[in-house]
Amino acid sequence: PVFLFFKHLHSVHIYRAHKHRYGEAIAVIGVNATKKYDVTPEQRAELIRKMVSAEKIQGKIRVEVVSGYIWRFAMKEKASILYRGIRSWGKDGAEERLLYILNSYGPILLGPLRWPIPTCYLEGKPE
Repeated sequence: PVFLFFKHLHSVHIYRAHKHRYGEAIAVIGVNATKKYDVTPEQRAELIRKMVSAEKIQGKIRVEVVSGYIWRFAMKEKASILYRGIRSWGKDGAEERLLYILNSYGPILLGPLRWPIPTCYLEGKPE
């Protein structure tokens, strides 16, 4: 499956635009235990499930809330590619570059000693 990391809810629209390329997608909401959220990860997951239902792409996207290293979960799920939906490089770029380093070197340095899963970034609609 293709693997989507949902930083922002507009990522459903990104999947819709690319669904002809992929069958199944896993929409992942990462949980950082040190961060306080205005909207809990579980609430975000429910919002995404409702959006998936409204877009009529049920059965194509599975929504998961994941703590720990996202790349480990992606490898366990045999993801072929990581898509990260971002608002813009200006708003999310610095944080995304750090996460890219973690996702690239984590599998090599922390195990299970595998080549990293390729990551692509897709900007959402500006509105």
